[in-house]
Amino acid sequence: RVDIADLNEEDIAGDELTGGYVFKIDKGEPDWYSQYNMVFSPGKLHFQYVSPNRDKIQVEQKEYIEAYIDSFENAMKDSEGVYGGKHYSAYIDIASFVDNFIINEISKNLDAYRLSSYFYKKKDSNGGKMYAGPIWDFNLAWGNGDYCNAYFTDAWMYEAHCDSGNPFWWDKLMEENYFTSPLKCRWDSLRQGPLHEDSLHAFIDEKVDLLQGAQERNFNLWPILGEYVWPNPVIHNTYNQEINGLKSFVSNRLDWMDANMLGECEIVEPPTVANQNLIQTIKI
Repeated sequence: RVDIADLNEEDIAGDELTGGYVFKIDKGEPDWYSQYNMVFSPGKLHFQYVSPNRDKIQVEQKEYIEAYIDSFENAMKDSEGVYGGKHYSAYIDIASFVDNFIINEISKNLDAYRLSSYFYKKKDSNGGKMYAGPIWDFNLAWGNGDYCNAYFTDAWMYEAHCDSGNPFWWDKLMEENYFTSPLKCRWDSLRQGPLHEDSLHAFIDEKVDLLQGAQERNFNLWPILGEYVWPNPVIHNTYNQEINGLKSFVSNRLDWMDANMLGECEIVEPPTVANQNLIQTIKI
């Protein structure tokens, strides 16, 4: 369901080579490693091919996407944010990274950034950048985990560095007004509509109505209300208590993020760098 071109076996040169990639950061066997460690972790960040998968991707395609990510990360590591004649904002779609950050943080997703993190890259003729998404895997979100402080409604998940740590990009992005300014604008806009407390509570109520019969059948078959189920941090005795607990988490999380969102909503243009189309790679 990702709106990108198919990357076929014969697409090994020119514009056809530059897009149609889906890849991820996740558990499992790595397909290639970053040049850089995870934050607060001795292990290197690793990636996996999704589409084409490891059985179908061609050598030229491997070399291209790995070189592209190398170049992006080198730019992120540079004090000026530049590598290969390009600012890091020329490698990634900032708006998609902003939305990815917001949904993972508002939900305090335990798997955010370090696991189940998908990315895709379009062809150069169709936008060409690396996009964050699609979002995936929220079973340990919305206060539903009892480790890494995920059940508290304060603090940032990108700073939690839970377990294996996070990609260093997020710490760097949160220090840059090229990211925090569009982040603040997007947050303020969403808080007036889809992420307004009333909107979110109304959404929950709609799903409660939809699932009324299903939840009754569920708890008749699996009578787990009032019992600990890993990794739930709170034991609720009734379904209504579960719903009220979710609403309370949402409200408190919104309040904290309102008070702590970084940046100012203003237009900040990234620097113009010569040779924007040049990509270089350094293998370590």
